[in-house]
Amino acid sequence: MTDTSSPPVLLHTERTADPDRLHWAVPGRTLPSAERIRQRLLNGAGIVDVERCSDGYTVTKEPPASWSELAPAVEAAIRVEVPAMAEGTTRVEVPTIETVRAVIEASVGPLLAAHGGRIDVVDVSPGRISLAMHGACAGCPGSTGTIDDVVVVELRRRFPSVTTVPVDRGRRRLGPLGWRRNRS
Repeated sequence: MTDTSSPPVLLHTERTADPDRLHWAVPGRTLPSAERIRQRLLNGAGIVDVERCSDGYTVTKEPPASWSELAPAVEAAIRVEVPAMAEGTTRVEVPTIETVRAVIEASVGPLLAAHGGRIDVVDVSPGRISLAMHGACAGCPGSTGTIDDVVVVELRRRFPSVTTVPVDRGRRRLGPLGWRRNRS
């Protein structure tokens, strides 16, 4: 299901391997070409290039320039140009249990299966996706990083309307002689 109303433009930056390049993610939007943003920014000192990607824009600066000084101008240029799209081109994907499962499977499914665990989608409601960890993932110390650094980030990138992702991390139970055994 898609919502064709015009929610505010949500932006966030993502670092790249090159410290002179930053990616501005604009989730849930059909993006105009980078040309108009490039024209706004190349006239000022410090910006070398602007490229459109599938989910935003990657901006390259000159090495001596500072992102703390350039970032406000980049964000302003994106905010001015992105809403200038033709009426009806804004699309915000509403999460469903099936689409959330697909995002989890694509981001960490094989890794979890290889470790004997899984993440289930418990509920999807407006602004909230509830998850539960099972198998070897339940209570595993490494699951915090997997959930917080991969799954939640990807869900929020894909579904910008989601503000809360509670996770039942389960508990690891001690078996006989103190070894750990999971029950799911």
